[in-house]
Amino acid sequence: MPPDVLLFDLDGTLVDSAADITSAANHAMVQIGREPLSEAIVRSYIGNGLAKLIERCLGDDQRDHDRAVQAFRAYYRDHLTDQTRLYPGWLERLERWHRDRRMGVVSNKPSDFTRKLIDELGVARFFAALAGGDAYLEKKPSPVPILEVLRALDGSPARAIMIGDGDTDMRAGRAAGVPTCGVLWGYTSEAVLREAGADFVVRTLDELAALIDG
Repeated sequence: MPPDVLLFDLDGTLVDSAADITSAANHAMVQIGREPLSEAIVRSYIGNGLAKLIERCLGDDQRDHDRAVQAFRAYYRDHLTDQTRLYPGWLERLERWHRDRRMGVVSNKPSDFTRKLIDELGVARFFAALAGGDAYLEKKPSPVPILEVLRALDGSPARAIMIGDGDTDMRAGRAAGVPTCGVLWGYTSEAVLREAGADFVVRTLDELAALIDG
């Protein structure tokens, strides 16, 4: 039976935000006297929230971690959609699914940035519930944010699906008893998604649509 509640990760799933995240991370690095990093490196660090992103950027020397987080936040707040866009086809697909399904966003991105990003990209109206990485005491791969968003949408795990590009999405979904679908246009490999227990893996939005629409 097709799911009636769709839960989406944000970065690497709905939007390609790596360039803007890289710009903000490198702004933070420069502010604390560190060398900037390549987009490929920063892209590989995305998915576990802001604090973990900065921790990975800093490597072995974690001095100035808090200062770097604050520098990132101050810069990213004003630049989060300089280059970030929805992946092709998503606007039309969300419009279609919005007619007969309930949808929510479950991201490890800070909540204020998550709300601002989907608002600036014109898709906030599609999502009746949202959880950022700081919405609850635990974030993905904990099942807590998924279960809370499901509760807000009056949905059941068996009739939902968690869609994301990261192992944290797959692990959180499985822990919540929600079927999971990994997408391969984001920031994580198929091997990592399958190792994390993805129930389905899709390469294109058309494949995802066929899975959801039955």
